[in-house]
Amino acid sequence: MIDDRFRRLSFFKDLNDEEFQEISKVSQHMDLKNQEILFNEGDVASDLYLITEGVIDLFSWDKELKKNLRLGYVRQGETLGEISLVINTGRSATAIASTDCKLIKIPFYVLSGILDREKKMAPLLYEKSVLLINRLKWMNTYVVHSLKKEIQHEKVRNKFGKFFIALISCICFFVFAISILADLVKNVSDSSYVSIPLEMAFVLFVLLITDFSEVPLSELGITTKKWKKALFDGLVITIPVAGSVILLTKWLLMKYVASFATMPFFQPFDLILNPNDKNWLYWIKSNLIYVLVGVPLQEFIVRGSIQGNLEKFFSGKYKVLISIFVSNLVFATLHIFISTTVALLVFVAGVYIGWIYSRTHNLLSACLAHAFIGVFSLSIVGFTNLSVP
Repeated sequence: MIDDRFRRLSFFKDLNDEEFQEISKVSQHMDLKNQEILFNEGDVASDLYLITEGVIDLFSWDKELKKNLRLGYVRQGETLGEISLVINTGRSATAIASTDCKLIKIPFYVLSGILDREKKMAPLLYEKSVLLINRLKWMNTYVVHSLKKEIQHEKVRNKFGKFFIALISCICFFVFAISILADLVKNVSDSSYVSIPLEMAFVLFVLLITDFSEVPLSELGITTKKWKKALFDGLVITIPVAGSVILLTKWLLMKYVASFATMPFFQPFDLILNPNDKNWLYWIKSNLIYVLVGVPLQEFIVRGSIQGNLEKFFSGKYKVLISIFVSNLVFATLHIFISTTVALLVFVAGVYIGWIYSRTHNLLSACLAHAFIGVFSLSIVGFTNLSVP
C-alpha cells in the first residue's frame, strides 16, 4: 500500500482517487542500500519504480572498453523504468544506488490498465512517449560515444606520457652506449664482441619500456595485419625507388662536388672502422647483425613506438605528417655519430620509411625498407666518409 502522503508527488497528481487507490493496493515499498543493484541492463522489465528518497546512478556496459559508463542519475520524486513500460523492451541500463534509497515498486500491468481505459488519450500519449524515448535513447547513444572518446583519449595520453619518459631514457642509454662502443672497439680484435652484447642489452631495455608503458605490441607495429601490403611496400616499391635515388645521389655528389670526385662509386668497407675487419666475411656478419637486430630495434622504437603513438596523440589533418617529421628527427639523431651528412640523408630516407609504415602500421614494411636502404647505401655504395663541406 502507498501512504496518502505520497499523493502530492508529481507522478500521482493527475490521478483521480479511484486510480490512486488501484495503484496503491498493488504497489510495494522497497529499501535499497548504497551500491546495491536494482536491476541490470537487459533484464526483463515488469515494474516501474518511483524514488521517494536517495539517488540511483544509471550505467551502460561498453563491450569495447569492458567497463560500465555512467549515463546519469535519478533522484527523489523521479521515476525509473518507464522506457520498458512504453516500448516493451528489457532494461536499457543498469541501476545502482549511490546512496541508501527508498522506492515504490509499481507493476506495469496496473499502469497499462489505467492507460487502456483512457481510450481517447492513450494513443496520443503512447505516440508522444515513443517519440520522446527514441530521442532519449539517441541522446544516451551520443553520451556513451562521447564518454568512450574521452576515455580512449585519456588512455592514449596516459600511455604516451609513460612511453615518452621511457623513450628519453632509451635515447640517453643509446647515446652513452655508442660513446662507450667507440672506445671499446679500438681495444678488441672483433667489434662484434662489443656490438652483440650491446644489441642484446638494448633488446632487454626495449622490452622493459614496453612493459612499463603498458602499450600492447600490436599497437607498436608487431602484427600480422596487412602483411601482404607491407611486404609489397617494403620490397617491390622500395628496391627500385630507393635504389635509384641512392645511385643518383652518389653520382651527383661525385660529379658536382670536387671533394667527392676521386672517391670510388662503391665503397663496401667504408663503414668498417677496424682495418683488420675489412673483409667480406666480417662484412656479411656485421650486415646480418644490422639487418636482424639493429634494424628491427630502430624501427620498433622510431616507427612503431614514436610515430605510432604520435599519430594517436595528435589530431587534425596533418597528424601523420607531423608524426613522421618528429619521429625522423629522433631517427636521424641516432645516426649522427657516423657523420652529419649521413644523418641528413637518413632523415630523408626516414621520411619515406615513415610514409610506407603509415600505410599499414605493420613493422614488416619499415624493416624491409630500412634494411635495403641501410645496406645498399652504407655497405655497398658507401656514404660513411661524407662530411658537410
